[in-house]
Amino acid sequence: MSDFGGRIDRMIEQRKLDDAAPLCRKAIQAEPAVADHRCRMALTELLRGHWDAAIRSADAAIAIDPRCEWAYRLRAKALLAKGWKHDALFSARIAAGLRPDERMSQETLVDVLLEHDMLDAAAAAADRAVELGPDCVTALKRRARVHARRRELDDAERDARRALEIDPGHSPAAAILGEVEAARHASNARRAGRLRMGGASAAALGVAVVYSSKAGMRSGIDGAAGGGLDSAWWEYALLAVVACLVVGVMVVPIIRFVVPAAMHRLDPLVRRAAVRRAMRLPHEVHSLAGLDRR
Repeated sequence: MSDFGGRIDRMIEQRKLDDAAPLCRKAIQAEPAVADHRCRMALTELLRGHWDAAIRSADAAIAIDPRCEWAYRLRAKALLAKGWKHDALFSARIAAGLRPDERMSQETLVDVLLEHDMLDAAAAAADRAVELGPDCVTALKRRARVHARRRELDDAERDARRALEIDPGHSPAAAILGEVEAARHASNARRAGRLRMGGASAAALGVAVVYSSKAGMRSGIDGAAGGGLDSAWWEYALLAVVACLVVGVMVVPIIRFVVPAAMHRLDPLVRRAAVRRAMRLPHEVHSLAGLDRR
């Protein structure tokens, strides 16, 4: 048999794709029954960004050898690049089924499953890929990506750092590590924000209830209409409700009853000042609370 395969592989490894393509065609012409020549043509076209040509070459290889794992794997990659996720998943699963011990098929399956947000299945395939290649940077990178998507930040960091230990210049692993750090900082910030908002909401609600009671809110609408206290208490009640709203607490009974009554009892100047304080609230909240009345 000729040495077409070795020569083409070296050209592809050196990314001499414009030289590899005509040699692939020559190999196919000389040995049309060899499926691997079609696969090398598919790989060359895939690396050149010619998705349709890659799919045609992979299909030709499958027609020669229906159990050619390499052809199905390349077909899945090209289909995924075109955005045909469902067809890509079909081909990736066939490839992984034909050669369960082939690490690159598991890696391709991970890529496709992630596009489908099938994170549990992607995690299983990523674990299998790392099992088949414990020191393989591409397998570790993919498992780190799966961990990151599953919000398993410590595991993602571990795999990304392991990949960088093996290949310090592997930029995809470095990018994942950066994403993990950013996600961790964002999570901490959200947690701190929830604690602050929770405390502020409870305080604002408590103040609103106290002021509403002092304003005569013991019996619902009747209490709101006939409070009988001076306007200062009504302003405090109004501002407490506004505080509740600003920090995200929607206390509908207080909004419906305290605010309209308070707004009618306030001095016009104080009323306009209170409205200005509440301008940051959404319009629908203004309507509910009666703050759109001038």
